[in-house]
Amino acid sequence: MDAGLRASVDDLLRGNTLNDNANAKGVLERVQQSLARQDALPPPPDNTMRDLMAHEAVRSMRVDRDRALARKDMRDDDALLRKLEEGTGGKYTAIVRMISLVARFAGELKHTLIHPTVRNVYEEHGAGNDAYAKMHAECQERWHKVMDPGLSGNARIACENLARALPQLQGLNVQMVLDSKDDKLLDYFCAVVAARWRANTVFAAGPYKTGNEQNAVTRALKDAVLLCRDYHVTDSQIIKVSNVPRAPTTLAELRGRGGPFSTSY
Repeated sequence: MDAGLRASVDDLLRGNTLNDNANAKGVLERVQQSLARQDALPPPPDNTMRDLMAHEAVRSMRVDRDRALARKDMRDDDALLRKLEEGTGGKYTAIVRMISLVARFAGELKHTLIHPTVRNVYEEHGAGNDAYAKMHAECQERWHKVMDPGLSGNARIACENLARALPQLQGLNVQMVLDSKDDKLLDYFCAVVAARWRANTVFAAGPYKTGNEQNAVTRALKDAVLLCRDYHVTDSQIIKVSNVPRAPTTLAELRGRGGPFSTSY
């Protein structure tokens, strides 16, 4: 109980101002007795530790639940992509591989890179033998019908980034990459798409990201683009030109070209 209140009650009872008001004096006496009884009670328990433990338990339960849901999504996504890939003997292989690679390179779950319509069809028919037929009827081997719109958009932007940085890739589109039988090309292209994905994510949250993070994703995008420097677009196809001259990258290469570091010994 507040010490100031107790002192005020004591002062009033010692004074003579309440001698002509018995009711008020009786009320103050009862207040004084109540204060004395409260003083005799033990202090209330400190529940700080209990509350902290309760909050931590709830947080841990939420984390465990989120992890369990993520694991389930991963298993479902793997099963969906496997069924889609195996259904026609490999017609969707490049599309499935692109989803898997971009997810790995960008640090994303495959779940976020698969088109919602395809996921819904699989959830409805995944246990049946007609799951592939239903998904194929929805997609018709069109890559943008299998991939999430966000992935499709970043893939198109990646094509534009490559064409601007490497003039020999003017006219590049995603279907050309998927139709190519060059596994390295698909790896490199997926690295560009993943870098573009990360860059868009970082710059979209610009006020919350540091300059170092923005510089890092920009540098990663430039490095990924350079992986494709040996490829050309010719007659609506991508071909690799093995004799494209490269800038020297080692001291030995500089010496071999008679550069400023060349010596006679």
